[in-house]
Amino acid sequence: MIILYGIVILQFLFPVDTYWQWHIRFPMLMNPIREFLIKQIEVFGRYPVTVWQLVLLVWEIGSIIQLIRCVKKRIEMQRLISYLPSEQIQLPDHLVSLIPDHAKVYRCSGITVPFSTGVLKKRILIPDRNYTDTEFENILRHEAAHLRSGDTLIALITDVMCMLHWWNPCVYLLKRDMERCMEIRCDRRAVRGMDRNQVACYMETLLKVFKDRHLQNYQAGLGLLGSGKNMREEMRERFDALQSGTKAPKRGAFLRTALSVAIALMLMVLSYNVVCMPYYEFTEDKLDIPADAYYVVGAEAYIVVNEDGSGTLCTPQGDVEIPQEEVESLEADGIKIIRTDG
Repeated sequence: MIILYGIVILQFLFPVDTYWQWHIRFPMLMNPIREFLIKQIEVFGRYPVTVWQLVLLVWEIGSIIQLIRCVKKRIEMQRLISYLPSEQIQLPDHLVSLIPDHAKVYRCSGITVPFSTGVLKKRILIPDRNYTDTEFENILRHEAAHLRSGDTLIALITDVMCMLHWWNPCVYLLKRDMERCMEIRCDRRAVRGMDRNQVACYMETLLKVFKDRHLQNYQAGLGLLGSGKNMREEMRERFDALQSGTKAPKRGAFLRTALSVAIALMLMVLSYNVVCMPYYEFTEDKLDIPADAYYVVGAEAYIVVNEDGSGTLCTPQGDVEIPQEEVESLEADGIKIIRTDG
């Protein structure tokens, strides 16, 4: 789903037409839609705009609001981290290999749930609690799995998708499912190689953090308990996943990943070379051509040529005077021109 939304964003940011592009036209479906979008309305009784322009304006306003919310959320998180009393933890040698390079671990007295943050400057923040060595290692394994899997970057990408597709309810369902999948994946990665007793200790660590969270509904960053929404349901799902098995991934996982990448590339190529486009059926008998019209461009616009060679471009949005050079250039550009008896 992330790949599909990503393709839509790339198509929006980089519209490219290829020479061998195949157009799929829908005249019967697109004609009424096109007529509706070009219909003019007046805003505040003075400014005529088309329905399409109004829809575009609403989308832009919604995206800007979502962008402000996303930036505000991350600024508040950075302020929270900078203001909290924290102390960097010097890890023992057998735990240093668990975390990614250049990542740092801090003990903070102002939080109740461990979480990781940062795309470039990676940090793991652990509450100032009396954790045993086993509990501390379990927490560190989980948060390190977030950083090694690039989950902070994935969370940022999903926020961008929610910003651009704010009107689509499916993107919010995608974000929720992605958060659940990331937590389950990190749990499986954290308990990889453990026996049943060690997995049980890991689950007890999750329960202890769950009880010590002081009923917080939200925790900044990628917390040990997820996003903090629907915790009970998510914890039950994670426990079921842990009990189902903790074996290392087989070789088939690499093939599935390669297949997913191949499908993504194929969809990307198809999205640029197979285009569904509106098609307006042009018929001369539908036109109301004035007697003095010499050139007609398209189904709704035409050029009235004056005696001096200049012209008037008549469109549903209004008339525009154009010089003789423009009249000649329109004809030279290959625009379909109909000569009338006038």
